[in-house]
Formats: sequence, C-alpha cells, structure tokens
Amino acid sequence: MRVAGAADLAELIRTQVLDDSPRPPAQPAQLTAREPEVAEPVAEGLSNQAVATRLCLSRRTVETQLSAIYRKADAPSRAALASLRTGTAFGGLS
Repeated sequence: MRVAGAADLAELIRTQVLDDSPRPPAQPAQLTAREPEVAEPVAEGLSNQAVATRLCLSRRTVETQLSAIYRKADAPSRAALASLRTGTAFGGLS
C-alpha cells in the first residue's frame, strides 16, 4: 500500500488551484411573494416587532423570513439590506 507523499498532495492541490475552467455565475435565489413585503420596512429601519405589527405577523415569522432574505440576497445585516434597496426594488431580487 502506497502512502501519498508531500509531492503527491502538492500536485493534487496545484491542479485544483490552477483549475480555471469557467463556472456558471451564481444565480440569486428568488424571494417569495411575502419576503419583499418584509424586506421593505426592515430596510426603512423598522424593528422586527414593528414589521410584525404592520403586516399582522408574529415577530418570530418576521425573524424567520428576514433570515431567508439575508441568505437569498447575500446581505449580512440590516444595513446591507437597506443598501440593496437603494436603486433596486426588492421585487427585482426575485
């Protein structure tokens, strides 16, 4: 049984690093019909509870949808979500 040496491992890594084959661009995930309704007031600065009250939802539902929106829009924070809103409607993300 042959044990892989450092040279073998280096060759394996080198081929992976140098692999410059084209990759398809990442497609943004589509928002559900409700998610833009949650994203808009959050981007305006409303708290989760205020959004929940406005939309007649539970705070936990808003938090769950907001987590999905962050993931789909690749936005790490409320501020990033608000910056996405500038010049782009959230419906455009869907």
